[in-house]
Amino acid sequence: MHAGAAEIDITPPVGTWIVGNTTRSTGVHDPLHARALVLAESATRDANRVAIVTMDITGLSWDLGDALRAAITSATGIETVLINFSHTHNAPMLFFGEPDTDRELERELGAWLEGLEQRLPELVAEANGSLAPVILRTGRARAQVGFNRRLMSDGQVQMEVNRDGPVVPWVDVLQVCELSGATRAILFAHAAHPVIVHWASTLISADYPGYACHQVKENLGRSVVPLFAQGCSADINGFPLRAGFEAADKAGVGLWKAVEQALKGGTELAADRFHVMSRQIQLPGRDWPSAEACEAMVGQIEQELARGRQVWLDERSAQFRIRCLDQVKELARRGRPAQLRFETVALAFGSEFCLVAMPHEVFCEYALWIDRTSPFDQTMVLGYTNGCEAYVPTDRDLALGPTGGYEAAAFPDWKTANLQYPIRTPLALGIEGRIKHAFRSMGVAR
Repeated sequence: MHAGAAEIDITPPVGTWIVGNTTRSTGVHDPLHARALVLAESATRDANRVAIVTMDITGLSWDLGDALRAAITSATGIETVLINFSHTHNAPMLFFGEPDTDRELERELGAWLEGLEQRLPELVAEANGSLAPVILRTGRARAQVGFNRRLMSDGQVQMEVNRDGPVVPWVDVLQVCELSGATRAILFAHAAHPVIVHWASTLISADYPGYACHQVKENLGRSVVPLFAQGCSADINGFPLRAGFEAADKAGVGLWKAVEQALKGGTELAADRFHVMSRQIQLPGRDWPSAEACEAMVGQIEQELARGRQVWLDERSAQFRIRCLDQVKELARRGRPAQLRFETVALAFGSEFCLVAMPHEVFCEYALWIDRTSPFDQTMVLGYTNGCEAYVPTDRDLALGPTGGYEAAAFPDWKTANLQYPIRTPLALGIEGRIKHAFRSMGVAR
């Protein structure tokens, strides 16, 4: 097996909108990075290759993700490209799904985005140009940065710490070693929202994943390329929420210590080849609400604003919801079907190791199910890969309807209905079976 790795600074300009505070950044606490790992079965030009790119941003639209992957393929000839984003909330969200405001953001970030579209292919080309023989080692160790964030209270799911709720309590590691034994790169994956800095600061930050990557370099060498990949953390918040940089540092150090344990207990992969599998399906959304229901919800929001009450987060968020509801009415009038593209990719190294990557904000229960039913010795499961345009709950959560909370609620709960993503409506009951069937058909789950 051959591999190459590289990294660049992709920190956006100060003043750009960051997700965590729904406001403009006021400075940079720590830089944001893009990192690339290219794996190849040999150094020959026609060898099977894959590029894994990690980015310290909140998310990407399918349109932008597709454009970036196409540019990388054009520059390098690598057809399988995975772009995973850490989902740090102290960075921009690049899906431009919000009416008006995101179009303004897209204009403001124009030069930075153009630079990104040029520099990411160059980054992967650099990694691809540094291919050298390597040994791959895999490992897993216990780790828990956060807690489940969905707590049923008074008949409604609230976004609160649920210590009894499901989490993915481990870190998976793929270590890339030179033949001398020195570490060249580490890909490590954990599932927890990077929201420890969220709302505690308006400074740009990679949150706890950035601190963990810093620890990798401090302990293994500055030349090591650390790639943090976000798992299925839609219903897991980093803990403690909104606690600031010191707490994020502590969480990053804790995650590094788990990575270190995984490295100590790791095993060398015997496989010198990998097999790429992929599936793309469409997930249906719920039926559009009536125009009357949308207008009633707008009326409720306007009444709350007139009374001077805080609506959901702030007045800007309230106005955003009003614009979204107007858009929902138009989509319903046109008869446009609500559906979501769901594309998953798996890299299988014999029967020893499999990396499974899926898009969007996926509930952790899917990762737990894959791990439990996987035929591989170890399976690393990623969310937030190549596109992020919706929450993907389980059927059990979707069945709660209007009481289902922020990630799964449906109309007529205007406070928590999932409007911020472009699909504008929660997914429909039955998606869980479709997703699991796709994974079974790929052979990554039973």
